[in-house]
Amino acid sequence: MLPPEELKLALDIHSRSYKLLRWLGRAIDTGEIPLPRVVSPRHADDVTAATLDWIEPFHVTFPADMRPDEDKLRQFAAFFGTYLTSSFDITNDFGVVLRNQYGGTCSCSICARLVNGSHLKAKKLTSSDKRRSLALMLDRIIELAREHDLKLKTSDAEALIANPEYKIAAAYSTYGYWLIQRTKGVTDGPSILGLWRQFAWTDAGSPRKDFKLDYDDFKKSEDMLLTSIRELAVDHLE
Repeated sequence: MLPPEELKLALDIHSRSYKLLRWLGRAIDTGEIPLPRVVSPRHADDVTAATLDWIEPFHVTFPADMRPDEDKLRQFAAFFGTYLTSSFDITNDFGVVLRNQYGGTCSCSICARLVNGSHLKAKKLTSSDKRRSLALMLDRIIELAREHDLKLKTSDAEALIANPEYKIAAAYSTYGYWLIQRTKGVTDGPSILGLWRQFAWTDAGSPRKDFKLDYDDFKKSEDMLLTSIRELAVDHLE
């Protein structure tokens, strides 16, 4: 099962990240948040480091409901970085370059997105991204069975995902797992966005109005999945 405290921390960071992204776009455009003084070559290879270079100097000025806890800055930066790169693209195709007051430049994925925070668009999911989302759900169901010393056939796990109700539950469980991983700077790319859309979007393909993540939905989803997994595992023993 998903570790409660780690999941609750990830959910809190997720909520703050969404609000912060919207606020930063305006704050950077108006100069309220200046461009960072240091442009580091490590940005190209370390998303968390690049994000931390933005978050650390300015976090005390963020509005309270967006401000990360002082002792959770790295987890926040790790998550926020994966949020930017997994879920958003820049609306133009030009090689955006960040110039700081010392003449340095940075065109890494984080700096380019933050400088253009008001011009980001949600990624368009490909067929490959959607298939990957299903594969992650399948892996999560099998892992959930393994955590409880239960043996579940892959075909039974696939049957669960084929059921719309259990598919949503699997998406919650899998998304919760990846929320936690993203506080460590680990993501699976746009497939995570595909998981989100399983429960946060309507069947018609649009965001659910006023949708919010709630810890209880994750717990209920995993409890429901585990009940079915146990029934299927028992069936195999008979």
